Amino acid sequence: MSVDALLNFLITHRLWVLLLTFAVVAIAAIAKWRLEFLFLVKRIWYRLPLIGRTSRLAKDSTANAFSDGWYSAERSLCDDFRYFVDAFKRDKDHFNKCHSYLDKTEELGRNKLSFLGWAILLALVVFEAIGFGFVLSKWMMPDMSEQMQTQVAIPIAFVLSAILVFLTHSTGHEIYKNYLAKKVRTWYEQYEGDNRRPLTPESFNLENDGGDDEYPRYSQLLNRVDFNATVSRTWWTTGITIFLILLIAVGTFYVRAQAIEESMQYSASQDLGMNFEGALDEGGGFGGFGAAEEPVNEISTESENEQLSPWDSPAFRGSIGTYVVLSIVFIALQVVGVLVGYKYGFVGQESADARKYMGKFNTASEYMKHWEQKRTKAKLISQKHLGKLQQKMLKQAKKNNAGLEDINRLKESARRTFHIYVAEKDKDETCNAS
Repeated sequence: MSVDALLNFLITHRLWVLLLTFAVVAIAAIAKWRLEFLFLVKRIWYRLPLIGRTSRLAKDSTANAFSDGWYSAERSLCDDFRYFVDAFKRDKDHFNKCHSYLDKTEELGRNKLSFLGWAILLALVVFEAIGFGFVLSKWMMPDMSEQMQTQVAIPIAFVLSAILVFLTHSTGHEIYKNYLAKKVRTWYEQYEGDNRRPLTPESFNLENDGGDDEYPRYSQLLNRVDFNATVSRTWWTTGITIFLILLIAVGTFYVRAQAIEESMQYSASQDLGMNFEGALDEGGGFGGFGAAEEPVNEISTESENEQLSPWDSPAFRGSIGTYVVLSIVFIALQVVGVLVGYKYGFVGQESADARKYMGKFNTASEYMKHWEQKRTKAKLISQKHLGKLQQKMLKQAKKNNAGLEDINRLKESARRTFHIYVAEKDKDETCNAS
């Protein structure tokens, strides 16, 4: 498989490549802003003409009127939008618990790998897969056509690259976890306080995070990270990863070296054939056997010497040097994967959940301000939809010649706002809880 063949494959299937890229980006964006996306879908569904939720609710404008003045259609809309207002509500106390949890696990400054980071890793996987595919296609399926080589080698190369990404990422996690295990051991050995505790973990989650506030620092860390029974460092994943990286680096180097040597031997044999024909011509064709015998033997001897000494060829030495550089680049890419795994991600039992709740904020005041603004905006948008529904209900009631009582009640929509509805529901839930 050549680079040109790969480019032709991508160009031929460019529509599918673009659709796949768009789908990945869209899924990632929806996953990150799920609430905002669902809120947008809800608003669009209500605003659609004729078949929209607002239009359908307005048809039964005066049906199911309650004693408190609210209509069933109004309550239905408010219930739908109140879900998002409540979803944007955040608890300051829970934020502080999450902050404390991450602080005790030494992961307060850590975060998940961003979408851009995963995109870069994906690019590295593609880069590696191209290199692997180029090597595999020539040796695993030498009798196949170039197109078939491309179709078979690319999936195999991507699987191999994905395995390497997983292993290097896991190795980075293991190294970071070993770093924390060493911290626990060091702090334990150096601790001289009265409340010294054994290296035996206890169970503390986000809800009861404050239960070990008076414990030593090493004990707090031990209670939240799954170390082994002896709180010692383990290197199983690291060892497997190093072995596989070296195996692939050496293996690909060997395959490439064999390929260039085979190519040079083929070129040398072609040159020998041409020289042999030339020697026959110079010796008078088939009539001059004696004259041609000596130059042919000399040419054969020189050609055999060249084949036995490939290192004498500048092209061979240059190719070997290039393959050494490629092997170094391959190892460097794996080191990058290990560093990414070391810097990003969490090893605490509930650290990922804590960071997910906190988001990008490190102070409770900024966090609450951000989500309160979202909640206020959601209330304003919900009120706008309720106002449109009430206008359509009044118009529909007049069209259906509804009673004067219903007409007057619909005109008094200022008494039935979304803010009032949410306040009443919150009050009822508080009373029921108490």
